[in-house]
Amino acid sequence: MNKRNKIVVIQNLFIWVLLFGLFVSCGLLDGEKIEPRPTVELQRDEAPSWSPDGRFIAYNHYDPAPKENESHYSLRLINLSTSEDRLIVDGFALNPDWSPDGQWIAFNSGDLYKVHPDGTELLQITNIGSVFFPSWSPDGNMISYGRSGSQQEVGLWFINQEDLTSSKFGFGAPPADWSPFGNQIVFEFLNENDEEMSNQIWKADTSGENKTQLTNNGATINRAPAWSPDGKWIAWYTNEGLWVMKPDASEQKLLKKNGTMPKWSPDSPTDRIQRTHSKTGKNCTVDN
Repeated sequence: MNKRNKIVVIQNLFIWVLLFGLFVSCGLLDGEKIEPRPTVELQRDEAPSWSPDGRFIAYNHYDPAPKENESHYSLRLINLSTSEDRLIVDGFALNPDWSPDGQWIAFNSGDLYKVHPDGTELLQITNIGSVFFPSWSPDGNMISYGRSGSQQEVGLWFINQEDLTSSKFGFGAPPADWSPFGNQIVFEFLNENDEEMSNQIWKADTSGENKTQLTNNGATINRAPAWSPDGKWIAWYTNEGLWVMKPDASEQKLLKKNGTMPKWSPDSPTDRIQRTHSKTGKNCTVDN
């Protein structure tokens, strides 16, 4: 055996001794299994929604270890002046959205519901199930929502608040958002020119006409578009973070990483956006 072969043999022997030591220390040779570290589940605050006067934020809260006689899920309200945080609905109540007059908060829990900010007069709006992401029109007469189900049912819908009749807007994924003037809606829809059929941000007239694709960025996720109160910007999030653009699709820019579910503050001159941090699950504010 030459010197080179001796070196190779010694190196291989050292590797096997090292592996044997690891197996013994881990208990693998005794048939023992390595127990994974327990997963620590954290509280989450999601889907923030500003009140029209800018004084409150409604949001849905998840607590993996709730107090006695409380649910894991709840709808809560925080006073931005006093930091008082109080319960509105105890139970599965998601994706709150304020009525323009500030008198109601709509949310989904299988169907659509609305409740006063003080938690009184809980009313059911739909009775069809599998609906989500309500969004009030600027005049308060309509609420848009998403619906799952059959080919005829899936898509975006509008429900009239006077007689509670629903009409289908068309295909598209919620959450959608109304322009400040109420004549257009922005939403998520498939990129029809993309072989991978990625989701992109679109806008259209509320009649369903003049559908226009706004993004074509190659991102795997384009979601939750939100129109600024002054109508000058649209915020949305991708797998990279929080983005903004002009309604004509110009000036697209990454505003903040790790942001989802953007909501604009009512005082748009400061261009504040409330977002859910995609890693911590906490709500925080960012300036445009």
